[in-house]
Amino acid sequence: MRARLYLGLLGLVGLVTVTGCDSLFGPDDRPPADLTRNTLPSSVVVGQAIEARVTVKDKDGKALKGEEVSWAPAGGGTVSVATSSTDGDGIGRTTWTLGTEVGQQTLKATVRDLETTFIVTAHPGALATITITPGGATMTSLGDSLALSAAGADAYGNDVPLGGLTWSSSAPTVADVTRSGVVVSHGEGEAEIQASLGGVAASVPVVVDQVVVGVAVEAWTTVLARSETVQLTGRAVDARGAPVDTALSVSWSSSAPSVAAVSETGVLEALTEGSAVITASASPFEGTAEVTVKAGPRPTVTSIAPAVLEAGTEATITGTGFSTTVALNEVTVAGVPATVTAATTTTLTVTMPPAGSFPCGPTGARAVDVAVDGLVVSTDHPLAGAPQRDLAVGEAVTLDGAGLGCNELAVPGRYVMTVFNTEPSPVAVTGFQVRGSGGATTAASPLAAAWAWTPRIQVDPAPARQDGVDPADKAHLRMLERNRALLDRLGAREPQAALPHMEVSAAPAVGELRTFRIPDLDGENICQDFQRVTARVVYAGAKGVIYEDTLAPLAGAMDDTWRRVGEEFDGVMYPVLTEYFGDPLAFDAQLDNDGRFNMLFSKFVNDMEAGVAGFVFSGDFFPRPQCGSSDEGEIFYGRVPTATGTGYDGYTADAWLWGIRSTVIHEVKHITSYAHKLRDAPEGGSPNYEESWLEESTARLAEEFYARALFGYGQGDNVGYQESIYCEIRVGANWPDCDPFPSIMVKHFGGVNDYLKSIESLSPVGKVGESDWSFYGSGWLFVRWALDQSGVPEADFVRALIDEDGVTGVRNIERRTGRSFRELLGDFTLALAIDDEPGVVPADPAHAHRGWNTRDIFRGLNEDYAGTDLADRFDRPWPLQARQLPAGTFTASVPSLQGGTTTVFELSVQAGQPQLLRILGATGGPAPAALGMSLVRVQ
Repeated sequence: MRARLYLGLLGLVGLVTVTGCDSLFGPDDRPPADLTRNTLPSSVVVGQAIEARVTVKDKDGKALKGEEVSWAPAGGGTVSVATSSTDGDGIGRTTWTLGTEVGQQTLKATVRDLETTFIVTAHPGALATITITPGGATMTSLGDSLALSAAGADAYGNDVPLGGLTWSSSAPTVADVTRSGVVVSHGEGEAEIQASLGGVAASVPVVVDQVVVGVAVEAWTTVLARSETVQLTGRAVDARGAPVDTALSVSWSSSAPSVAAVSETGVLEALTEGSAVITASASPFEGTAEVTVKAGPRPTVTSIAPAVLEAGTEATITGTGFSTTVALNEVTVAGVPATVTAATTTTLTVTMPPAGSFPCGPTGARAVDVAVDGLVVSTDHPLAGAPQRDLAVGEAVTLDGAGLGCNELAVPGRYVMTVFNTEPSPVAVTGFQVRGSGGATTAASPLAAAWAWTPRIQVDPAPARQDGVDPADKAHLRMLERNRALLDRLGAREPQAALPHMEVSAAPAVGELRTFRIPDLDGENICQDFQRVTARVVYAGAKGVIYEDTLAPLAGAMDDTWRRVGEEFDGVMYPVLTEYFGDPLAFDAQLDNDGRFNMLFSKFVNDMEAGVAGFVFSGDFFPRPQCGSSDEGEIFYGRVPTATGTGYDGYTADAWLWGIRSTVIHEVKHITSYAHKLRDAPEGGSPNYEESWLEESTARLAEEFYARALFGYGQGDNVGYQESIYCEIRVGANWPDCDPFPSIMVKHFGGVNDYLKSIESLSPVGKVGESDWSFYGSGWLFVRWALDQSGVPEADFVRALIDEDGVTGVRNIERRTGRSFRELLGDFTLALAIDDEPGVVPADPAHAHRGWNTRDIFRGLNEDYAGTDLADRFDRPWPLQARQLPAGTFTASVPSLQGGTTTVFELSVQAGQPQLLRILGATGGPAPAALGMSLVRVQ
């Protein structure tokens, strides 16, 4: 043996010596046959340094070492080495620094008679300079405009686009500049106009120096009654008619002194009816004005009612000199014509211009002009420049369209405002601005602070395992959507004859075996990929049959637990489902016709998609010729416990029982929906399956009804934490009064919590992003709220939702409530913001969640989860943080608001300091049509 080993080693040494000798096979003996280059970055800029590599191989594909590579750049670039040698992997390298001009640049690599060319397109580098054209200007009139343009360049002078350029003025009262670079003159002086982007800026000087080009004749009126006088003024003006601050020596003359005479000091006297042209001369300039003399007398105004004029209302003007001919009386308010509807010599009845006629502004004195046959009298009277929202505490108003553009809050107090996006798609995004003026600075609202709370009883923190999170959300939604896609693909079920029709059978006996096909959720085709299992009957009841996989880790050891689940299914879950949603066996006659719902528990479910606790399979409604995975009946597939013993250390039967029961009723509700849709589908037509968000929301509603049956609370009970979730998350010997209760509602409020914390970027009416499962909670809360406000019995409302065959999603909710989504969101968003707020009693019950004390629920979650793994999730006693609006002048921007959700604002109004509010589009124009606003006074 030793000799054979020794010889083997000699042979190995000889082989290594020969093949490892480079001198035996040099480059000339193995000529290069292949030259390949590496892939360069897809985006390069001028002057950038990048590594260029070529790989040299012989005809057999073996790397060649020591080959000389010549590098030749074109386009102004350089290389770190013009010649390099290939390494042991046949790779030659150089660093290629691109030239400074944009466009195509090349680098040629040559090895003997082989060559290859690198080609890149160089783009401009970072912005280095900005040039403004023209480089300066002098403007000679106020109101003149000048368009500036800006060009950007990189460090090498290549043009750089200037997207997002910002313009600004050092002296806006002299010359301001628009976002597009148009300068407008406002007053004499000098301003620097700057253009900036990303830390690079340039500026040019603009001088405003008015030049006098004429004289303007000014008077408070040019229509006089006989014997009236008026002082005229001659004022220097620029080319746009703006006054110039310079003194003039003016001489006056009249073209008809017998009609209207003018003195040397500019006093005009009306003598007889007619007209005259008055000339003001200030060499070398002249200005003229035509005056008219009427018989008179001029009207007078002694009073106006009401005390504050408002758009669209009726007003009464009292005075003298009015014409009894309605058409000869003209009234304008703040320059806007009003309509005179009735007239006497002393009274005018007027209809004010409609809403939107006046510029948005605070309530204040405005000119009211009354003209009779051209003779005008003017007086000031308070005008509401915006609709005044005089709300009592708890009172609310909802607005949309033109109603968003201008509103005034004059009653002192604290207000909550929601601005909501009525698009029914959660990914339909819009933006907006809230602008304010008037008001006075106030302290921050206490509504944004964490509210103090003293628990009714002292509790220990819940175990970290009871985290309130449903880990199956992602897997569950994926399965739901695959079920929906499968139903849509299979279409109408084949005729009933495809399956044997049997009489309703007797319940199977405990201990009987049956073979099932469990759809493989990890497979590509759940209709054909499945696992076969053999299962034993462990419970057979009036409506439910439970099967345990014979290979389950605890098979045969938990029959009492199975019986408990089965009895609860028959005694609680099935009655809840049939009362509110319909019969889960509505399609049973077309399936196995056994009159029972089957539940199969197998470790195959544990081992499939991570986190799934249980699921139902829409393919079970179809015969195996259509769907090979079908078990041709109503079946729930669930996971099994895996750890022996009692308690909650590991996935024991106790831990499994705590979590699985709400999953069962949730999934059987899906079966109920599918069964009713298939049963009621029109002849030859496709069933009207519900949208995922509403299907999930109503399944969560089924869980809530189940919780009510166990805990004993009911609709409208305003249930708090102590009566519900407190016992859901307390299990084991330390909590004997709570141990029978499963985990149910904590999942609901976990989703609501996530939604409220990110309320602008999430939505109750569907999924916004790949990791968004919040609508499982927020969608449920929306449906629950709509149900409570509908005035319809719960069972009637929910059954109508399930059986609806014409519309889905938001439109289904609209049909059930008889209200538009816009109206629903207006009330629902206020309910989100102020439900159970201490000291706030909404005047409208729609602004509260009748069934749940949401403030108390979240305070309890915050208290209980402090110090656990979920402390950062329930880190606020109240998760909804409103945006605080300061009093006075401000602009608050919300660039992105998802469909079906809201932004919540809070603001304060002080006595004597009315606050103006405007909802505008993202760029300052009219608000998008999808927006609505609700406002409530809370203090």
